[in-house]
Amino acid sequence: MDVGFSELRDWHAQIQLPFITNVPLAAGQDPALDRKWNWPAIYLFSVATNEPRDRTAEAFQLLVRSPTPGRDFVIVGQALLVHGYVHPGERSKPTTFVWYLASTPQNALNSFAIPRQYVVLPLLLDTAIQKSLERGYGGRIALHSDNKGTPNQQAALIARYSRCGLTQMSNLKGTYLSVFRPRIDGQYFTHSVETAAIEVAKWDHLR
Repeated sequence: MDVGFSELRDWHAQIQLPFITNVPLAAGQDPALDRKWNWPAIYLFSVATNEPRDRTAEAFQLLVRSPTPGRDFVIVGQALLVHGYVHPGERSKPTTFVWYLASTPQNALNSFAIPRQYVVLPLLLDTAIQKSLERGYGGRIALHSDNKGTPNQQAALIARYSRCGLTQMSNLKGTYLSVFRPRIDGQYFTHSVETAAIEVAKWDHLR
């Protein structure tokens, strides 16, 4: 479902703060990479910095039906996209850039009577590919793996993106990309037209 500032504000109040940001850490536990995220602020910043450059920000959420009376749906994941960036692997082609994405943590799902955590990342990326196709970008998407956190957290995230069929652009490390990221640091991932088509085909039977 496409969403805007209001829905992201609800996520921040109902999920981000009580189940991510304000959860006490156990001794020796590393904080989640998204512990300090503020989705409404991120969304407004994305619109303010991209719209003047003819790039379009768009957010969406993945929902499942709620088993709890009085609540229709539960959010299991969401993402913020920006359309119109240059594709890191094909500099002459536009792409849909996945700025931020997140899944609802299990402690939040438990509170909403959802007994298990859903596999969300492939579906978020599939939706980003569909949005790219709608824009005429051929399914090209790109994202930057979070370079904060511990080395183990970074390695785990890179492994998850690789399992989703994304290509790590290690060969472009050190090359110029944009004024915001003047040098590619090796943690960019992309789908080309060809790899996007392979991933999309895995979910076609559910459409």
